[in-house]
Amino acid sequence: MPKPHIRPLGEQAVLVEFGPGLDPELNDRVLSLHRRLLAEPFPGYVEGVPAYSSLTVFLDAEEWRRRNREAETTASEGVMGLLERLISEPSEGGEGQEETLVIPVCYDALVAPDLEWVAGFKGIPSGEVVRLHT
Repeated sequence: MPKPHIRPLGEQAVLVEFGPGLDPELNDRVLSLHRRLLAEPFPGYVEGVPAYSSLTVFLDAEEWRRRNREAETTASEGVMGLLERLISEPSEGGEGQEETLVIPVCYDALVAPDLEWVAGFKGIPSGEVVRLHT
């Protein structure tokens, strides 16, 4: 896997691009870094916004500077270095332990008026539509 490209987006954000395309491994790397930042935010961390193959990290530059007075870099340069270290270090477990999200559904004709239409469109019984959907 190629090394991610990390660049500033002004003084208040940093973009981490893991690569081009729709590779599930890229998305796994994005989500892994995002989870690490949520679990252990750095001083000045505001939020991370994951996309499929990139992560935008927003920061409070003033807070970062207050907590890193000895640093001889800008806040975005300091955070870029921190992100490079996080990416290069193996994570401490927690990988692949995604939470299962349960979404309640109901196929009663009153709340699923398109069920028969979908079944007819696909040429299968409505019970098969339900089975495939759940």
